[in-house]
Amino acid sequence: MKREQQIKTMHKLQCLNISKRFLQNCFMNTMTHLAENNFWRTSFKDQLEIAYKDHLYTQVLDEAMKHELAAEYIEGQISE
Repeated sequence: MKREQQIKTMHKLQCLNISKRFLQNCFMNTMTHLAENNFWRTSFKDQLEIAYKDHLYTQVLDEAMKHELAAEYIEGQISE
């Protein structure tokens, strides 16, 4: 019974060591990969994706409303 416990403990330690070796450089390799492939957010990209899009949509909506108001004015003038 003691021998079985020793064998189980040895297997657990071996599995732990294999896992440690496998995961040893995982974090650093992941960070290196992210840095090399430009996966980080930048403030310029954030501005384009958030602030500029909102500004652009607002301007397009304003222009569409101007054209709609102008069309209504023209229709009103024609009917008079």
